[in-house]
Amino acid sequence: MEIEMTCLTCGSHDLSKNSTTRRGQQNYKCRDCNRQFVEVPQWKLKDKDTRSFVGRLLLEKIPLAAIARATQVSDSWLQGYANACYGAVPKAAEVIPKAKGKLSVQMTDFWEVYVTAIPCKRHEAVGQNSDLTSYIERLNDTLRRRISRLVRKFLSFSKKLENRIGYDLDVHL
Repeated sequence: MEIEMTCLTCGSHDLSKNSTTRRGQQNYKCRDCNRQFVEVPQWKLKDKDTRSFVGRLLLEKIPLAAIARATQVSDSWLQGYANACYGAVPKAAEVIPKAKGKLSVQMTDFWEVYVTAIPCKRHEAVGQNSDLTSYIERLNDTLRRRISRLVRKFLSFSKKLENRIGYDLDVHL
């Protein structure tokens, strides 16, 4: 059966019907180049303006779902486009090596094991009041805040009024 259409690839008029798509559209096949296509495709190539607008929105770090809603593109197209954009970014980084020197380690208390594990010539014990342990104390505090088992009582805050009243009484006694 001859159809009055032309192949999008080779321009041939020698086409045949080739079943239907999963969405129910008639699928055609070119007998010359074997390309399959539908007469009116549901997807269309995004125009240059849409792609540049999406590119600008991606640079603004707007969530993909919001970009898809605002530009009326599908989530799968947007994800593929974002992957292609980020894949095109060169992966070159300049690594500057650190100067070699003494290794400095901060430990915050006068635990006896430090004296036995670290040679006396390299070990200098300092207390928390010396202002030389601020980095390790900051790390410990960050860990306590992020890992619930390590959270101290005074950094916690309960939303229940009963617990809050009991906590305030315990602190002030």
